[in-house]
Amino acid sequence: MKIAVIGAGFCGLTVAYRLCQKGHEVVVFEREPAPGGLASSFEIFKGIQIERFIHHIFQSDSSIISLAREIGLSSKLVFKRSKDGIFYNGKTYPFASGFDLLSFPPLPFSHRLRFGVITLYLKGTKNWQKFEDTTAADWIKKWFGQKSFDVVWGPLLKSKFGRFADQVSMAWFWARVHSRTPKLGYFRGGFFQVADALVKKIKDLQGEIKFSTPVISIESQNEKIIVQTASDNFVFDKAIATVPASIFTKIAKSLDENYRKKIEDKEFLAATNLLLVLDKSFMPFYWLNINDSGFPFVVCAEHTNLLPLDWYQGKVILNLGSYLEEKDKRFNFSKEEIIEYYFPYLKRVNPEFEKDWIKGSFFFRTLYAQPVVNCQYGKSLPGFQTPGKNLFLATMAQVYPWDRGTNYAVKLGEDIADLILQKT
Repeated sequence: MKIAVIGAGFCGLTVAYRLCQKGHEVVVFEREPAPGGLASSFEIFKGIQIERFIHHIFQSDSSIISLAREIGLSSKLVFKRSKDGIFYNGKTYPFASGFDLLSFPPLPFSHRLRFGVITLYLKGTKNWQKFEDTTAADWIKKWFGQKSFDVVWGPLLKSKFGRFADQVSMAWFWARVHSRTPKLGYFRGGFFQVADALVKKIKDLQGEIKFSTPVISIESQNEKIIVQTASDNFVFDKAIATVPASIFTKIAKSLDENYRKKIEDKEFLAATNLLLVLDKSFMPFYWLNINDSGFPFVVCAEHTNLLPLDWYQGKVILNLGSYLEEKDKRFNFSKEEIIEYYFPYLKRVNPEFEKDWIKGSFFFRTLYAQPVVNCQYGKSLPGFQTPGKNLFLATMAQVYPWDRGTNYAVKLGEDIADLILQKT
């Protein structure tokens, strides 16, 4: 059977690999010149690559760990305990362990104990469906308490989701707490190796990948799928689109209005990442949540506090990540403008920081980075099988209640491959 896969992110590559393994004739179309999607990399130093956006995995991320083992990359996957912190009310606090929680001054001691007990409950319970009818804000205020909401969770929800913060489902919040582990994983040399290994496996199995080839339209017609690019039309028996849902509605010609509305009713946030190469460490943490209101970024992540400096020529790698709406002026800032805009906030976190610490800088932005997961989100999700016969959709918005990330992209690819194989 001849099958098209639109998009060479981790989901698209995984589904293509699995279908090739079963002997199907697979062609992957990718608009960019390289694979990886949101986990794509760039050369930060000669011969050294790093992701454009912050990436790590958890020890609970069984799908990508299993795939890495299968494609010969498990020896490159290293796990280290993360050093986390919170910046609140102008001060920085460690926040990575039970001891850190018990000695966290912004919360009264009784609230620290309550915080720990409720966190353990969320990590232990598996019934996330019971959280679908309530918002994270309401549930947190009731069970963690108003003080914990005001100091810890509320600022993070606000920083990430902006005006949508009060709509976010507790099911999404449960997934964020439930699956996290103290140790984080990273592939020595970068995540691009997973994408490159999958590309090689696909080609070895006689699959084809067309880079720098955006799909203009995709249409179900007489039980066949017509894929149109700028230079040609292709005919397939089946097709799987793994592009963002909002892009899919622009290129898909076989959608009824009910299915299209399910997609177009979903809200998405854009993401930016300012990556700085420094000659001094900015902070003692890998991950620092910014819980002071008014900051233009939600997290500082010092990559080289999780991984060795000598992997990056002895330089410090600092990421400043933010989520925002497409209309936000910061989304269209130049690199120089965003550095200037962020500088006074960086000084608030570390008063010693100076611009001459910066030895290199890169600014990345992307649309459709984070779906707004509101109450009953799962009940309004578009199905994998679209109204177009033999046309399937597999996007980050469909990994509910889990959050976007390489592990769930791989799992989604596995699930869609199973679905396709059941229908052949």
